[in-house]
Amino acid sequence: MKIFSLNNVSAREKTALAVAGFFVAATILWVGVYEPAVEKRSAMRKKIETKSVEVEESRALVRKISSIKAEMARFDSRLAGKPAGFSVITEMENLAQSSGARENVVSMTPQRPAELGGYRESGVELVIEKTTLPKLLRLLKAMRESQGLLRVKRMTIKPQYKDPSLLDVSLTVAGYEVAR
Repeated sequence: MKIFSLNNVSAREKTALAVAGFFVAATILWVGVYEPAVEKRSAMRKKIETKSVEVEESRALVRKISSIKAEMARFDSRLAGKPAGFSVITEMENLAQSSGARENVVSMTPQRPAELGGYRESGVELVIEKTTLPKLLRLLKAMRESQGLLRVKRMTIKPQYKDPSLLDVSLTVAGYEVAR
């Protein structure tokens, strides 16, 4: 049995073996080291991009939560400054009277109170017929400036068929207080 020895190999064969060895080593390095490193780097870039988007979404949520907390704090402070014995229907009657829309109010129907996250919402549905836009705007402005924290939940405005300068309005107004 003969043992393979490089001493018996010609220079041409040694060159061929060296070139073949180089290509085998290059292939092993390419497949075993370079490609996995490139794939891992690409996967890491994708993960970094995904996490960056998630971080930005988280920051946006934190800003939104902070904004909501600030709004709730303003709401609570306004609620604390609300007059004692406040009634939505009484307030709406007063506001309709002061805005000049009282003579156009056809009905004021109290709504059933509802509990909403530690607050009680009580409402009233108003039907106003044959009113003008300036009167309606004065009523809405008076509601916005009211001490009673009034909010228009629903409003429909239809012009009268015979006189389009007059409006028929239906609106649901809600007032809030701390639930006890």
